[in-house]
Amino acid sequence: MKKTQPHRYAGYAAAVKVDALAGLEARLPGLRTQEGPPLIELAIEPGAPRGGDTPQPDIPDLQFQRMGDEARALREQLLASSAMAVGSTR
Repeated sequence: MKKTQPHRYAGYAAAVKVDALAGLEARLPGLRTQEGPPLIELAIEPGAPRGGDTPQPDIPDLQFQRMGDEARALREQLLASSAMAVGSTR
């Protein structure tokens, strides 16, 4: 059975996961010579909280609504430009 490569569906030539600076340094030269952009997942450990006992403020629901609206608008623009590109090659 053939393995799927979901990163290719998103336009990435390669996908790697690194969890240490040494791993990133070792993989970068090869990734730079490949054609197309790589997806690099950095597995990091959370640092100490900044600001003492001040918790991160809650993000209002309206911000998430706005982000969803913007994502839908971007999708519509991409679909429209894709349809135009397909129509121009006929």
